[in-house]
Amino acid sequence: TFHQGLPELPYPSIVYPLWPLVGGFFAWLFNITTAAYVIPPLFYFLVVYLAYRVGKVFFPDIEVLLGGVRWNPGHMLAALFAINRLFFYATSRPYTESLAYILVLTTMLLAHKFLHEPSSLRGGALGLLCALALLCRTQMILVCLTVIAISALMILCAKERKPYFI
Repeated sequence: TFHQGLPELPYPSIVYPLWPLVGGFFAWLFNITTAAYVIPPLFYFLVVYLAYRVGKVFFPDIEVLLGGVRWNPGHMLAALFAINRLFFYATSRPYTESLAYILVLTTMLLAHKFLHEPSSLRGGALGLLCALALLCRTQMILVCLTVIAISALMILCAKERKPYFI
C-alpha cells in the first residue's frame, strides 16, 4: 500500500533519497511491513519530544501558569505538534515529513549548543545534519543556508572580537 507502483527498477522517481535508506535500514532490522507501519508513528513521537526540547532549550526562563499547572514553551510547542490531526496523519505514514522535522529540530538544538559553545565537532555535525536534511527534502536548503549564515556571522564576530547576539 505504500509503493508508487513503479514498473521497473531503476526508475526515475520523486522519492527523496534519505527516506528509502532509513526505511531500508529498519526493514533490515525488522521486516519491511513492520518497518512501514511502526517506524513512522515512532518518528511522530520523536518529533513531539524534539519540539518540547527546542521550546525548553530556546526559552528556559519563560513559564505560564495555566489551570494551576506551570507550562513552559516546550510544552506549548510540543502541544502544537501533538494535537494537530493533519500533522499526525502526514508524519505517521512512511513519507519524508517526520524525518524532515526530526532533522530540522535536531539541527536547531545543535545550532543552539554550537552558538553557546562553538567547536569543530559541533560544526561538522551541523554540516552533516544539513546535508541529511537536504537529502530528505530539497526544501530544506533554507536550513542549510541559515546554518551557513549563522556560522559566517560567528566567524565575523570572532574576528572583530565582538559578542554575537544569542
